Amino acid sequence: MSSVTSVSAAGAMSTGSVPVSLDAERAKCEIQLADWSHCGSAKTPEGKAKIDALSEQLATIKARMQRAQAAHNASQREQRGSTPAAPAANGLGAHVDLYA
Repeated sequence: MSSVTSVSAAGAMSTGSVPVSLDAERAKCEIQLADWSHCGSAKTPEGKAKIDALSEQLATIKARMQRAQAAHNASQREQRGSTPAAPAANGLGAHVDLYA
């Protein structure tokens, strides 16, 4: 079976917060799913079972990627949590006279 799709270089790169291995697994699974979906045996019971299995695997990988992204975002918020709060919207405390 030959591949009928291609993965762009950007699709195979990590966003920095998602492990590269998950991104590579996702790309591989997407290619396999496209292959099975577009081949002649896609309508056979074996083909349908393989497509269903690959779809479930892809959903699992995407969920793991979302959890990794959420953990990364939480870590970033935690690191930023130590910075001082922004001034009030009414302008009070927005300027400090250092010469007083």
